[in-house]
Amino acid sequence: MAEKSGAAHLNEFHRAAHEFHSRMISAHRAQLKKAEGDELDKAAQSATSFHEQSIVSHLAMQVFHAGGMSETEKAIQSELHKGDALVPTNVSAVADPAKGPRAVIRPGQREIAGADMPKVDSQFEHLVKVDD
Repeated sequence: MAEKSGAAHLNEFHRAAHEFHSRMISAHRAQLKKAEGDELDKAAQSATSFHEQSIVSHLAMQVFHAGGMSETEKAIQSELHKGDALVPTNVSAVADPAKGPRAVIRPGQREIAGADMPKVDSQFEHLVKVDD
């Protein structure tokens, strides 16, 4: 099973939050509709005001999460194509990094004199000798 990206996790969060705010808006509207037929005393007017303010608040958050869903969906789509790009690696086709840097002769270039053996005193040559 493939791991989810950060955008996918955020998208799930925004979807869940959007759904929650939608349910809360429906619940507050149902309470307002229930209170419509009643004669409103001071407490009922306060409750009605609470439900109206709650609807406005949940609508604002619902719009925010809808925007978050669309942004994360765009990010998910761009992540799908991210694998199409070339990615640099530490692999070198020119020189073996284990042997250290070496000169690479290009076509038409003259040979580099003394490139095979380093210049050291003859008494230390056995220390740097390369066996083929």
